[in-house]
Amino acid sequence: SFLIEIKIPDDYPKLEEIPKVKEIGGRIPHERDRHIEEDGSACLFVPDFRYKYFPIGSSIIDFIDGPVTDFFTWQVWHELEPEKARINARSHGEEGIIEAYKKELDVGDVEHVCVFLALLLKKELKGHLLCWCGSGKKIRNCENHLEKVNKLKSQIPASRAKKSLEMIKYRVRNGSIDHTVSDIQYSEYMIWQMEKSLRENMRRKR
Repeated sequence: SFLIEIKIPDDYPKLEEIPKVKEIGGRIPHERDRHIEEDGSACLFVPDFRYKYFPIGSSIIDFIDGPVTDFFTWQVWHELEPEKARINARSHGEEGIIEAYKKELDVGDVEHVCVFLALLLKKELKGHLLCWCGSGKKIRNCENHLEKVNKLKSQIPASRAKKSLEMIKYRVRNGSIDHTVSDIQYSEYMIWQMEKSLRENMRRKR
């Protein structure tokens, strides 16, 4: 069994903040591959994708029956079959964020994730911007990608997307995340293109 502490946020019952969960019995070692944060709290899911696991408005019972139960079930599996458990789990930290976005967007490179996150930060998304997927097409002409961005803009808070983008770019630049030299250059170029386009639109409106 596990001895678990759940700290209910001050905004209860709104629960816009994610409750903090800690295993306080000493059964789970505080290690990254066990998905334990530096403060000892459990990393239940990638915060950007909260809407999948614990949507705002859910109850504490939903929280316990869902992500909390899933987390501790995985911990038991890790104790029994550590190699299989690790293979079937996302990575911890920035690597896990990248993996989650790659899966959601069906892309294979970190630069595409960075460009997508930059798009999420735009207050108004224009269809003439280049698509994050690297096709070279304008986003309105690239499959259903404009709808994809708009949908996730309504589900992932801009503050969360900004934090993830900053974390990923920092880790890429200091060599903590594998990438080619062109990866981050591509991301920076795409972001610069978007910002340039927005500036030109603003000048025309004046």
